Amino acid sequence: TLLVEVKNTAGGRGACRGAGGRCDRWLSRGPLSCCGMCESHRACSATGVSLAVCAEWTKRITFGPNVSPMTFRPPSLLARMATAVDLLSGGRLVLGVGAGWYEEEHTAFHLPFGTLKERMDGFEAAIGVIRETWEKSNPKPPRGSIPLLIGGGGEQRTLPLAAREAAAGRVGGQAGLAGHRRQDEVVAEEAGKTGPDGPATTGARQEARRRSGNRTA
Repeated sequence: TLLVEVKNTAGGRGACRGAGGRCDRWLSRGPLSCCGMCESHRACSATGVSLAVCAEWTKRITFGPNVSPMTFRPPSLLARMATAVDLLSGGRLVLGVGAGWYEEEHTAFHLPFGTLKERMDGFEAAIGVIRETWEKSNPKPPRGSIPLLIGGGGEQRTLPLAAREAAAGRVGGQAGLAGHRRQDEVVAEEAGKTGPDGPATTGARQEARRRSGNRTA
C-alpha cells in the first residue's frame, strides 16, 4: 500500500488527490493488492512507479510505501530507488519498510518467504544496509538520509527496532485500544534505554522538527 499524507494538498491530482486526514488513497506496494487481505484480484501498480507519480504530481505532501517488505528486493536497491524518488520529490519521501508477512503473495510470485526469525533477522540487517547505501550514494538523498517508517507490532523485535531506527511506526492487525497502549509503552521503554538524547529518540525528534518546519514554510 502507498501512504500519502494529505495535509497541504493543493496541487495534487489523480491518485494523489486528497480532501483531508492523513491517508489519501492506499495503493498496493507489491505484486498483489492486499487491502482487505483477500483481494488479490484488485489492480495494483509497482511501488516505484506509484512513488514516482506521487513525487511528480504533488508539491508539498510527504508520502511513501506503507510498507515495502524487505523480502521483495535487496535493501541496497530499495535504498537507491528511494533516493531517486526523494530527489524527484525534493525530499518528501518517508520510506516505509517491514519484515514481510503476506505468504500468499510470496508464493504466487516465487519469492522466498522464510521463517519469522529469518525474516526478522534479514529486516534488522537490511536497515543497516539501507543507511550505509545512503552514506555511499552519489547523488545522496536531499536530506542526507530518508526518514523510516517501520511497520509491525511485535513486542520482542519490531517495536524495539522502530524505537531505535524509525521516525514513525505503523502498527498492523486489530490490537484494540489496550493493545495500542501496550505497544506505546514498549516503544517508550526502549527509547528510554538510551536516555533523552540517545539514538532511540534523537532521530525521531529531529524528524518531527523538520516536518513542523516544512508545514509552516
